[in-house]
Amino acid sequence: MIAADAESKELLILVNPQNGIYREGALADPEAGGPHIPRLAGLVKLATGSGWHVALSLRMHDPTDDIVQTLTPHLLRGTTEPRLLDELRPLLKPLEKEGRVRIFEASAFDHAAYSREHGSGLCLREHALDFDHVHIAGAWSSVDLLYTVAGLRFHLGQCQVMIWTQAALGYDAESHDFSMRQMAVVLGAVLCDEKVPL
Repeated sequence: MIAADAESKELLILVNPQNGIYREGALADPEAGGPHIPRLAGLVKLATGSGWHVALSLRMHDPTDDIVQTLTPHLLRGTTEPRLLDELRPLLKPLEKEGRVRIFEASAFDHAAYSREHGSGLCLREHALDFDHVHIAGAWSSVDLLYTVAGLRFHLGQCQVMIWTQAALGYDAESHDFSMRQMAVVLGAVLCDEKVPL
């Protein structure tokens, strides 16, 4: 594992750590997602203790979004589905006080993840410019993780991207395995199989 030091700045990106992915809603799979929640929490604890920054990429849809029209409606505004997982909220408070948390909203099918906090001019991949290593976890591997990593690699070049495989959730085994290979072989991300600290 890469340790944080004075010359190495680390960013953890949690993609879609939301109720509608892990716990409730038409596309959620609590049986598969449930075991991942403590792993996401463990990564936040690791970030807190290691001096890392954390970026939350949260997806929310309006009923008129194209992705909602073509797939089962999910993560709709005004429901509890887009809500950040409750297990992460108290763990993020120390980071919020230190200014080490950013919250981004990925709307429609745009994986650039634009910031609500700073307006549409600042996107997740631009935020990642400030870091030497970017750690990725969350869901879903075959869509959001894959395109997030692609965006980072295409636009940041030399940035080292690490995927925490034990905290990466997929739709199914086949698409998950394919996406992990794509991220490693095509996009040059490092697959970190290290057990997530709980």
